[in-house]
Amino acid sequence: SAHQLAAAMDPAVSIFVSIGNDFAYSQPLLVFSILGFQPSASLLQFKLAVAFVMIVCLITGVILNFMHFGSNVFTKAYQRLSYDVIAGEEVFEEVDSTRQHTETEPLL
Repeated sequence: SAHQLAAAMDPAVSIFVSIGNDFAYSQPLLVFSILGFQPSASLLQFKLAVAFVMIVCLITGVILNFMHFGSNVFTKAYQRLSYDVIAGEEVFEEVDSTRQHTETEPLL
């Protein structure tokens, strides 16, 4: 998650990740308020509001992909996150998941 990656990069920036999440959660509300969107608004106005939020998400995705593939910004964080994973060892262990059996019939 973003919190884990930011904490691995620098634990002091975790508060900025929380602030960014709060802003992202409130972004649709802000856009709807700025555009004066109401239940009686036209379909075009609704599409404009939703498109703005989608465009911001796409721009953010492009920037993060550039930072991931075009620079070494996240390399140190990836290394720190991989310290717990030992080479050749399974990340997830098998779980004993024996199912319980009952003699009753299911209610339909």
